[in-house]
Formats: sequence, structure tokens, C-alpha cells
Amino acid sequence: KKLDKMAGISAALAINSDADACKQFCQEILGGAVRHWGPAEQRALGERLPLLMQRLFCWLSLPNPGLEEGLLRAFHPNGPLTPHLAALATPSFVFPLRRLPPRVIRAAVMAASGAGLGSSPGASFGRAVNAVLRMGASRASDQKLGSPWFTLLGTARLAQSPTGDIEGIALTAQEFMLTCLVHYLVCREPPVPAGGSQARGPGAGNPAGQFAGSSGGVGTSAVLGSSGAAGFGNTPGGSGGGISSGPGLGAGSTAWGGRSGGSRAVAIGTPTPALERLLLAHLQAHLQHSEFELAYAHEPRAARFLLHLLHEFVLEPQPSVEVLPSSLRMDATVASDVRARPATLHALRLTAIHVLANPALRRGCEESQSGGNHTALGSRTVRLTREVALLAPSLIDLLAELLTALETQKQAGLEMLTSLTRLWLVLLQPWKARRLHEWYLTVRPRDHILNPPSLLGSVGASIPGASGIGAGSSLAGKGARLIDVALVGLEPDVPPNAAEPPVPLLPPGFGGPTEGSSSTSSNSAAGPGGSRGGAVGVSAAAAAALTVPNLVPGDGDAVSWRGYVAKFQGAYCLLEAFL
Repeated sequence: KKLDKMAGISAALAINSDADACKQFCQEILGGAVRHWGPAEQRALGERLPLLMQRLFCWLSLPNPGLEEGLLRAFHPNGPLTPHLAALATPSFVFPLRRLPPRVIRAAVMAASGAGLGSSPGASFGRAVNAVLRMGASRASDQKLGSPWFTLLGTARLAQSPTGDIEGIALTAQEFMLTCLVHYLVCREPPVPAGGSQARGPGAGNPAGQFAGSSGGVGTSAVLGSSGAAGFGNTPGGSGGGISSGPGLGAGSTAWGGRSGGSRAVAIGTPTPALERLLLAHLQAHLQHSEFELAYAHEPRAARFLLHLLHEFVLEPQPSVEVLPSSLRMDATVASDVRARPATLHALRLTAIHVLANPALRRGCEESQSGGNHTALGSRTVRLTREVALLAPSLIDLLAELLTALETQKQAGLEMLTSLTRLWLVLLQPWKARRLHEWYLTVRPRDHILNPPSLLGSVGASIPGASGIGAGSSLAGKGARLIDVALVGLEPDVPPNAAEPPVPLLPPGFGGPTEGSSSTSSNSAAGPGGSRGGAVGVSAAAAAALTVPNLVPGDGDAVSWRGYVAKFQGAYCLLEAFL
């Protein structure tokens, strides 16, 4: 049965259609027998992991709630794949050098040179890396030229080819999966395996820029495709040398073709509920909420890895265009900046809400109130959590950078501006983060739903309706709650043609109608005489929805969080730029 199980997974990965391949893969993984795999099956899974990640890049964009639930269950931190990925603790999966951020490339090459290793990343790609190494001399002392993410991994993780060229960074199976998920937010093209629509087994050669796996150590990579194929970041049909924008933004194309021959295109930068739910699940698993923050020495390594991964791949600014060669130089406009995509900005908003909702941040930042006066935090100063201390300044820098670019270039879509503004408002109001976090989890639940909605309904059926708190269902029945007007305007983004997210509701106990107030609510909605409600059939719950409640305060306000406000004063000074 175990051999049949691996054969079924291999067959699923070889199916041309993305939807059919995803469906069969999820059926194989969630069948139950996967929980009883042994070392042999785990090694076989490791051999197929690079191909699995390549297929996952297209599966994440499939607009099917059923497949979305299957992917969430399969790749969830508590899912059936997690213990087997954890068992593959040897760093044997090579993330290609050309797909790493420039800061990591620079740190890797400099570390290899200092350690006496072969520092050449390949003949043609080496010229691009050398230009990255020659960043402006005025910034030579800037600590941002380093890479905390690479420092966490260490020089021993550099993967080299038999000729001594640097191929990438070797990661464990779990690290490789997390890196691929985060890289999805900023990649310009999916890593489609070479050789047509047929999936190849390991050991067929390495196309430049594709995900690689290694079964025999860091230096002996078993990878997919063939040299010169249209790999993950190389020029299609080229020899694999240099970095090209490929068929991504800035190269004249704004869609991804599936494995079915491109018959179904997926827009780049579109919010993908499956990825966002996986991101929230892994944030909760690795960056856990607690009343008190763990000491740095006790912080799990996986938490540091994910935190610096998000910071390095998504938030850190790219080097100046002037110091990059043409092969690394993208179109220097806001429209081509992958960090300015609505999907990327929304993922950053989800991350910001998660870290701001941590009770440990409120305990370290909010001042107590006694006798009507806000008192300082004793003799200690405002203490940010490590997550906020690392991510919040970079988020504010990103906002300022994009606003400055917009002021000069005057090119941005409404979706981008809306998502950028909402991210800014989230950072300005950390006292709303807890309620925002609860609301967003009704739209992007991080745990699977037993009965996902069917696609046979309206064309707008999507995961926002799966939470059971849609515009109609949330107000039905007894004891309906009032709208939380403090959160209106900070709605989660949804994909095109998807249902609008449900309205935010006040927490229980904040003035919602009770069973005894049904008739009163109905009469008040009907107006004088009670005739209007009877004429149009307005229910008590609908009447409650039409009632505008008072503004309910959050976990403090700008006065009690004045230490946070002073710490990030630059964010509040961006008001004029937004206007």
C-alpha cells in the first residue's frame, strides 16, 4: 500500500491539468495512509518535493474552494505532510541563487569568498553578482548590506556544483516549503518544469533558476528539467545564463499559464485565498501569540527563520537600479515593483495584523490608566516585540518609498492605492489589531472547513462565503450582533468576481439585540407606525443591521499607546503624502 501511495502521488504530479493534478494529489495525501509512511516513503517524498513546489505555484491560484480546502489541509502546519517534512532534517533542497533577493546574493557570495569556497555563481550570472557586490561605496558601512536570514543559515548552507559554482542555498524540507510559499508573493513567473507538460523524475539536470533537490548532500543536486529550458527566472529558450524578468511584470505579460497549455491564465498579483490562509496558519504556528514574549534564547529557530524570511524576501528594499546590470534591472516603476502588487500588500497587511494583535505587544506598549490620568510604564520604556521591532520600521519605509515613487511617476491602480492605504491605517491603529485579526480569520480561516461552498452557486462563490458569516448568514437568526463601525473600511481584499467580505461585527456583549428585543428592533426599523418593516419584510436581524451602533473603543487608544505613536511617528507624518 505504501508503494501504491507513492505511485499515486507521482501520477498526480504528472497530470497535465492543474485542477485534476491538485485534486488527485490532495486525495492521495488526505487518504490516511500517508500518516504511516516510513523512512523509505519520506525519502521518496523528498525526491518529489521540488516538483511538488513547482506545481503548487499554479495550484494556489485555482479558483475552487474545494481544492483550496484540500491544499490547506495538506500543507497546514498540523497537516499530514508536516511530520514527514520535519523528518527530512538534512539541508538537501537547493533554492536557486538567481531567485534570491540581491542582499542575500551579496551576502552569500561574500561569505563564500571569505570562507575560501568557490565564489563563482556561474560564468554569465557571475557578472550580475559582481555588480551587486559593487554597490555604492557610500553605503559600504550600511548594516542593511548584510542579510540576517543568510546569517541565520550560515556559510555551510551554500550549495556548489562539481565545478565550484554557487548554485544556491541548501534548505531543509520545511525551510524549503516556507521559502517557496513566501517567494510566491514576489516571484514574476511560476517555476514550470521543463520538457513540455510531462513531469520528470529527479536527476535529469538543473535548469537555471528552478527549484532543486538533493538526495546525497548539498553538493550533489538532483533536480528537474534540462539545461537550457525555460526555467524559474532564466530567459525562455536560453542557455540559463543571467537573470531575466521572464514573462512577468515588466516584460509585457501579466498572466501565468497553467500546466494545461496556458488555456487558463491567472493574473499575477491577484489575492489568492489559499496562500493567504496557509500564511496565516504558519504565522500562528511559528509566531505564536502569548501574554509574555519568550526570551530570545528560548525562541524557536523556525520562528526566526520565518520572520527573517518575510523581512528579507518581501520588505527589504532592492538595491538602486543604477548599480545593477541590465540582466538584473527591472522596469523601475511602481507598476513593476512586486512589493506594490495588491496581493503582496494584502499579505503584508495580514502579517502586520498578526504581529500587532499579539497580547505581548499590548502589554509592552499600552500605558495604564488610573484616576483618569495615563501613567507611564514605571521606570521601563515602551517595549516592542521582536516581530514588530523588525517588521514595522520596514513596513513604514516601504510605504514611504512607494508614496515617493507615486508622487513622481503618477502610475498606480485603484486596487494598489486602496491596499496601500489600508496597510497604513492598520499600522497607525494597533489598538484595533485584535478585533481586525478576529474578523480577518472569518474571511481567511487558517483551519480547514468541513463543508466548503460549492462552485455550482453564483459565480462569486469563494472562501469568504465559506466562513458562514456572509452578508446574509451573519445577520440571520436570533441574537444578531451589530456592525463594528470602527473596522469598516479595513476590509480584506478578495479576488475578482468573488463575493464581498462579510461586514465586521461587534464582539458578543457589545449591545447586540437579544431575543426579547426582536419586536422592538422590527418596529424601530419600520419607522413610525411600524408599516414600512411589514411592507418590505424587514426581519429583526436585518433591522439590527440597519441600526448604526456607537463607536466601540479598541484595546486602548492613541493616548494609551502614545509610546508606540512616538516610536513610529514617521508613519503618522505620511498623512499629507496620502492625501
